[in-house]
Amino acid sequence: MGLSRVRAVFFDLDNTLIDTAGASRKGMLEVIKLLQSKYHYKEEAEIICNKVQVKLSKECFHPSKSCITDLRTSHWEEAIQETKGGAANRKLAEECYFLWKSTRLQHMTLAEDVKAMLTELRKEVRLLLLTNGEQQTQREKIKACACTQ
Repeated sequence: MGLSRVRAVFFDLDNTLIDTAGASRKGMLEVIKLLQSKYHYKEEAEIICNKVQVKLSKECFHPSKSCITDLRTSHWEEAIQETKGGAANRKLAEECYFLWKSTRLQHMTLAEDVKAMLTELRKEVRLLLLTNGEQQTQREKIKACACTQ
């Protein structure tokens, strides 16, 4: 490959090596299906997911104040309450969050051409993965896409 002078190659994870945004959209679609089929929501299902997406984009996480699971469950809880009104429904929020999260992780895979490229590069240089974000979340993504191999 002609990499004799290259000592290492750094890669970003989110939306570079893996399609994080696409995986998240697939997770949201599963939540919409759940809300519509099990809870008989109509257009509110999409509204809730859109509100959660906005909350995620503005998310400011402080590990000293809470854990990421609590914060993201709260996003769902707030979005449901803002849309449907009434009392907070933590149980439903947890169901939505964990469905979104698990579906998202299932779809976080390295494309075959990316795997092949990394395999070839690894023969000649060190590969390093850089990523930012909350530690637990990033480790789950790395595990899901098998980036440690």
